[in-house]
Amino acid sequence: MVILTRKFQLFFLLFLLILLVGFLTFIPSGRLIVKTTLIVSEVIPNFPIKIQRFVTSSPIIEERVVETSIGKVKADLYRPNDGKKHPATVLTLGIVVTRKDSQLVKFAQALSREGFVVLAADLPDLTSGVVLNASIEGSVELFEYLSAQDFVDTKRVGFTAFCAGGSIAIVASEDPRIRDQVLYINTLSPYFSLKELFRAAFTGQIIEKNGQTKKWQAEPQTKEAMVNGSLSYYQDEGERAILKAVALREKQPTNEEIASLSDEAMEAYNFYANNEPQRFDQLWEKLPQGAKELAASISPETKIKDLKAKVFILSDLEDRFIPHTEGKKLAKALPENQVIYQEIDSLEHVRPSVRLSRLAASKQVINLYIYLYKILKQIS
Repeated sequence: MVILTRKFQLFFLLFLLILLVGFLTFIPSGRLIVKTTLIVSEVIPNFPIKIQRFVTSSPIIEERVVETSIGKVKADLYRPNDGKKHPATVLTLGIVVTRKDSQLVKFAQALSREGFVVLAADLPDLTSGVVLNASIEGSVELFEYLSAQDFVDTKRVGFTAFCAGGSIAIVASEDPRIRDQVLYINTLSPYFSLKELFRAAFTGQIIEKNGQTKKWQAEPQTKEAMVNGSLSYYQDEGERAILKAVALREKQPTNEEIASLSDEAMEAYNFYANNEPQRFDQLWEKLPQGAKELAASISPETKIKDLKAKVFILSDLEDRFIPHTEGKKLAKALPENQVIYQEIDSLEHVRPSVRLSRLAASKQVINLYIYLYKILKQIS
């Protein structure tokens, strides 16, 4: 009797998989299945079999510096090495994460190996830990830059964006300069309303669709990013320092420091010092109108009336950066034929994980597979 070694068994299994991939690529729907499978296998850590590198060509990777109205934006461009035109995506990131993040690089390379042009950019606001209007303008101009490349199919260009970057991409996609050109927006854990994200982060509660409240604990990074962005409204550096210390519970200001605050800053102090969830709306309404308008200007809640792109939303039920209820509200606010919504509970905030029981992990991989398949079907 012939006894096959484990090494030979794995080699034989890989050989059979390559044959299967070759067979499926001759069938239109089969090619889509293969693309989806290969991308999912690459982006999920510890996935048992990774064969994409054996059946696809390495992409061309170039560093680019894009001149925009918000300054020079550093980006990495990934593209197939075949001289053809391809669908493309602007890859915008979440707070602090940069284009050099190892998981993001794997994702960009996996997409490019399957025939997509990817522009991964470091928007200055987001990478420095704040969410401001400048990121919207930067996203619009990055989209225009990518669409102008001669290897891009201009009818199949969109955004792939994580966390706050997803919300920024949605707002940017309604801009008249690109509104008719954005085919799709693939978002992971976006927020819908910055006001409601403030409520969740600073009251420790989220409001479910039935009106019931549920406890939710925000990551410190979320609170700090929101505070940094909101305090940009206040011009006095000393006032900003006092308000930030109060908001992040770093220290209690002295009576003299409180007395030195302007009327507008005092309203912000009352808002951030509040420990009673039921007073949130009352204190929010007392904030300066300009501060509230700043929050609204970067909230999809107020920026989807003229949105034309197809929106894909993947929400993490266990997310501690942005609650999953925000993704649900965004999906509900869009026409049914314009949105596809999917939930998963092992993303660890846009970082797929299989550190679950085998059955639970399999379920989440399937959910991620179905979601990605729907996107590729739309844009391939």
